[in-house]
Amino acid sequence: SVICGGALSDRPAIAAVGVAVYAIGWIVVAAPFVKAIARRLPDTYASASIVAALLWLFVSLALYGDTLISGPFVVERITLLTVPFLAGFAGQLLIGVMSHLLPTMMGGGQITAAGSAQMNRWWLWRVLVINGGLMLWLLPDLDSWVKVALSSLVMLAYIMFFPIMMSAGI
Repeated sequence: SVICGGALSDRPAIAAVGVAVYAIGWIVVAAPFVKAIARRLPDTYASASIVAALLWLFVSLALYGDTLISGPFVVERITLLTVPFLAGFAGQLLIGVMSHLLPTMMGGGQITAAGSAQMNRWWLWRVLVINGGLMLWLLPDLDSWVKVALSSLVMLAYIMFFPIMMSAGI
């Protein structure tokens, strides 16, 4: 509500304080993940995608806070945050969670193991293309055709979820 109040009252500094509080809350929630990752690096699409999604959330919050503080508070600057938040955080979190949940809901045992193996097909390529493509897309001064090519590659990596899901028998 602090973020909305600051935005609606045209006081970006107040909204930035709200973003900082929100980020601190996420840091508290994500702290156990850091310990788990230190013990074992992500080795499946679901785990790597969820970790990357959380990193993109922190990047998005940092960029949003910086945008609010550095001003001006205009739509053109705020819309630049859409790609890291939606494609980096929300999209990866959704597909990462679904890549874990769908096989586990199929019945257990060998069926779950086979479904998980299918869902992890090309997992490293998909994670690298999505995250590398998004990072490159955010670089300033890229030609529009490069952005279109990067967007196409990232979307291809996202879309691969559907045929992989179908082949997993889900």
